[in-house]
Amino acid sequence: MGLPSGLSVGAGVNYGFKNNNWTFTANTTFAGFYSYGGYDTKAGFIGGGGFGISPALTGNFGVSNNLFSVGFNYSQNGGWSASALGFSYSNQGLIFDPSITVSVTIEFYSDYFIPDSWEPCKMSESCFKSKDAALNDLANNGFTKNSHKINEFDYRNREPSEENYGGITFYAYVNGKLNSLSITMFPHKTIDGFYESFNHELIHAYDHVKYGNLATKSYRETKAYMWTDRFREKSTLPYDIPKYTGKLDLFDIPDYLVTTLTPNPVDPKLYKYLPNPPRISTSIIQFNF
Repeated sequence: MGLPSGLSVGAGVNYGFKNNNWTFTANTTFAGFYSYGGYDTKAGFIGGGGFGISPALTGNFGVSNNLFSVGFNYSQNGGWSASALGFSYSNQGLIFDPSITVSVTIEFYSDYFIPDSWEPCKMSESCFKSKDAALNDLANNGFTKNSHKINEFDYRNREPSEENYGGITFYAYVNGKLNSLSITMFPHKTIDGFYESFNHELIHAYDHVKYGNLATKSYRETKAYMWTDRFREKSTLPYDIPKYTGKLDLFDIPDYLVTTLTPNPVDPKLYKYLPNPPRISTSIIQFNF
C-alpha cells in the first residue's frame, strides 16, 4: 500500500517449492530506498535494505535490473552479504551476477448493464435479427471498430449468466494503462431500448479512455445510471454499488451518444446550468426544474 513512486509499505507470505521453505516479510520503500525484515524457515531471521532505480516501462513491460542498485542483506543462518552494480559479496566471496527482470501486469474487467425499462429477448424476437444487422446499424450511427478508441463492437445472444443484461463493456489494463476496450450488445425488442443500453456502455467506455484507473466503479456506474435514469425519481443504481461522491465530474458525458425516442433526451451539459440542478441521494435521483 502506498503512493506511486513514493512511500509504500507492504507484507508478503511466500512459499518456495524448490527449497520447501516459507518466507514471511514486511517491507517499506521511499524514493528508491527500500528495507525489509522477516523470517524464513530455512534462513532464519532475515533483513536488509538498499537503493535501486525504479523499474522502467518499455512499451507494456516493466524492466528492472541489479546493475543500478546497492544493498545489504542479513540472514540468521547465512550471515551478511552486500551487493552493488551487479556484484555481490558474501561468505562465498565476490561474485558478478547481473540480472534483468521483465514483468507485465494484465488486468481484465467488465461493466455490465441491467436495464430497468427494456425487456430482454432472444435474437429471433429482437429489433436486429443478426449480428450483421446490428453492426450495420451501429455503423450508420458512426460506430465501427476503433470508434472512440473502442477496439471491437459485438452483438450476440445472452449466456445463462447474462439473462438480464443489456450490454457489457470489456476492458484490459496492461501495467496500469488501458490496452483494449470492447462493447458487447444483446438483443432488445426495440431499437430505442437497444440504444438506451448502448449509450450506457458508451459512457463506461468513455470513462476508461479519459480517466483510466481514476474512474472507479462507483464513479462509472453512478454516472452511467444517472444518465439512464434521467427524468425518474428512483435510481436503478444497483444497491451493492456505492454512490460516487468524489471530485470527478458526474456530468462529463460524451457528446456522441445516440439519440433515443424514449425518454426524450436532454443534453446533460445543460443540467449544470439549470436553476436547480439535480440532487442526488443514496437511492434517489431527483431533477428539479
